[in-house]
Amino acid sequence: MVTHMAADAGSDSAPPPAPRLPLDLERTIFEISAWSSLREITILMLVAHRVKPRLYRVVFLSDYDPKLECIPVFTYAVFLRLLAAKPPGFLQNAVKYLYLGERNTDDSPETHDEDLRSILQTCTDVTDFFDFQGARLELVQSLKCVRKIAVNCNHLFHVPLHTNFSHPMFRTLTHLEVLHEPNDADLAGIPHIPHLSHFAFNLLGMCPSVFSSVVPACPRLACIVLLQRADDMDHRLKPFLDDERFVLIHQSDFTFDWQRAATGGVNYWDVADAFIRARRAGRVGRITSFISDEDISWF
Repeated sequence: MVTHMAADAGSDSAPPPAPRLPLDLERTIFEISAWSSLREITILMLVAHRVKPRLYRVVFLSDYDPKLECIPVFTYAVFLRLLAAKPPGFLQNAVKYLYLGERNTDDSPETHDEDLRSILQTCTDVTDFFDFQGARLELVQSLKCVRKIAVNCNHLFHVPLHTNFSHPMFRTLTHLEVLHEPNDADLAGIPHIPHLSHFAFNLLGMCPSVFSSVVPACPRLACIVLLQRADDMDHRLKPFLDDERFVLIHQSDFTFDWQRAATGGVNYWDVADAFIRARRAGRVGRITSFISDEDISWF
């Protein structure tokens, strides 16, 4: 009797069981938390292993710390070791955004190319690709579903006058940003990209060639962006300002802009699209020329 009463007393003082969320809701909460700050995924993995693939959804490679706020930065050496350690298919399915940043190495060009080949042949499901390393087409061609790409055409095609925008890897491409100044053959090849709707460049002197070679031959082109660091109006721009698809954007920092896109935020492509919609709706006067890549007032 005493024993029974003691047991009852103990049960009365025991804390109530912790509430349990439905598994689907729990999964959603963890995934939203992981997506909101990719740097915190390693902490979330301690209690929710399922968020691990999210850690590699955005891969920013650089041997110099760009001080990004929301995404982890991998050095090339660390990521190459990761490639060797992960099971086949893991990174292929996980990596959707890939940034090849600066590299600090004394390796030979052959070793450098082999490293890039290993990375690109593994991360074949990338949809957004920024190439600061200047990889050649023979290395990049393994990307099979890329939609947005920023590349130096002179490095991509390597041999002058051997432009090949008709290569199958460009069949899914909708957004192209050319870094530095491409040659005339590169510009002439851009219309061979079948689904290209957005085109960006960063040299004012390219305007005549772009509007004579690229724009007339790309019927799907809905957005043309000139990225500038200065917001001064140049008289050379005036002949092209009547095209409502042409947007002049002051780009503050291209790495942070790419980070915003990779983490679900607004980047310069989104701002340009919103500005064009506002212009067509009559909410933007012709006097408006330059806008900022961080200006969301057009939405």
